[in-house]
Amino acid sequence: MSRVDRLINEAAELKPAERAELVERLLENVPVEMDGEIEQAWRDEVRERLARIRSGQATLIAWEDTERRLLAR
Repeated sequence: MSRVDRLINEAAELKPAERAELVERLLENVPVEMDGEIEQAWRDEVRERLARIRSGQATLIAWEDTERRLLAR
């Protein structure tokens, strides 16, 4: 099992809000050359989604359920 696979398995055990925070923090460290406005728009979107998750306004779906639905297509 690769290091990334181990990290993914560990992340899957986090609470949804913790996973969302992890994603936000990881995205902040990805070196991508992007137009400043586009980059800011994505950052704003991630923050908005994280806020909805933390406030309970978002309906979260477990990866296992999503994967099962995708594979059933």
